[in-house]
This record gives sequence, C-alpha cells and structure tokens, in this order.
Amino acid sequence: KAAPDGYTLLMAASGPIVFNPALVAKLSYNPMTDLTPITLVGSFPMILAVNEASPAKTFSELVNLTKASPSKFNYSYPSASFQLVMELVKTKTGMKAMNVPYQGSAPSINAVLTQEVQMTLIDSGPIAALLKAGKLRALGVTSEQRLAAYPQVPTLKEQGVDVSVNFWSGLLAPAGTPAPIVKRIQEEVARIMALPDVQERMAKLDIKAVGSSSADLAKTISQEIQLWTQVAKDNNIKAE
Repeated sequence: KAAPDGYTLLMAASGPIVFNPALVAKLSYNPMTDLTPITLVGSFPMILAVNEASPAKTFSELVNLTKASPSKFNYSYPSASFQLVMELVKTKTGMKAMNVPYQGSAPSINAVLTQEVQMTLIDSGPIAALLKAGKLRALGVTSEQRLAAYPQVPTLKEQGVDVSVNFWSGLLAPAGTPAPIVKRIQEEVARIMALPDVQERMAKLDIKAVGSSSADLAKTISQEIQLWTQVAKDNNIKAE
C-alpha cells in the first residue's frame, strides 16, 4: 500500500509471490497487479537426498525402487512449496512416494536420518554438513547446472527428468511505480550483483547472484504462478 515512489521496496522470496497464489484460495494480495517487478536478486535449487544406507545410488535407481515397492517409500518436506516441486518430479518420472509433512527443515531432514522417510527435497544449506559427512547422499539437483559446491551431483535434467526449478529472491515495488525509477533501481542492483565479492559471497551460500530485467522477472512470476497452480490443482495441494 506504500506510495509508488521508489523509496519503499519489497525483497521477496518466491514463496509468497508464486507459490502462495497457487496454494491459498483467497490471498489478500495479487502479486501480478499489486506489485511492480524490478529484478531477480538471487536463486538457489533444491537437492533430492536419501539416507546413506539407501540402496539407491542414483536417482533412476530410486525411481525404479519406488515403482517396484510403492508402499515402502515416503518423502519429507518442510513446506507446501517443496511439496509442489516434489509432486512435479513425481509426475515427470512416475516415482511412487507418499508425502509426509514436517514443520521446518530440521525435522524434515531428521526424518531421513532416522529413516522415518526414505528421501527429502530440500535446499542445500540445511543439509550441507550432512552431505559432506556422508550421512546423506544427494541424488540430484533441480537447477539447470550442477552446484559448484557439489560438482559430483548431477542435475535432474542430466538424468533425463524434464524439471528445472529454483527458489529465488526478487526486488519489487508497489504497482504504479514509474518505469524510469524501476529501471534506475534495476541497473544499480545489476551492477552490485556483478561485483566479484558479491558473487563470491553468494556462491559460498550456494546462491546464484542474478540481476535480471523487470520484464524477465515479470515473465518468471507469470509462468511460475501458472505452473504451480496447475501442479497444486492436479495433486489437490493446499496450504496447511
């Protein structure tokens, strides 16, 4: 509701911008009409991981195991947005696994460690230490390219799965913000994102520094709302 003067901006994660519209029936805001996209700032993928004791050494092996014994496989997730991504993966591969929700990343990851569930889909930050310690095994990453921190982990696309998904953060302004103001802010953010030290700091967090155009962010928002709305509808998923 702030004045569209360029002095009040919103740094938002993709959750409330593209996932909530797909999950919440009566959202109090419309990201397509209430906000003016300025630029993407950073993006990061998810990793599909299993317990070190899992017989699945590759993603395709995991898919085949779930098809052979569907009742024996569950997956954990910390929020409905992760569930949407996992259900998309299941649709694209024919994987058979029931969803088991947990309240937050730590309980979701712990469920795999204790083998309450057989797999989880999570961003790399919360499981980094467990992957490096060998307690969890990463079978695939949802980004277009492999993560620099885990060059040995193939992307899902490399493994024949038509899925490329990143969570992201973007900068937005109130609807009606003049185009010259949007352009000026976008150019400044792009300059900052291109700085080597910024790129390096974000890379250490497995976050890709991005400085997109306003039009590109608007396109991303529109396409992702459509995608996740369809996935939610197909799988009867709603925010809990």
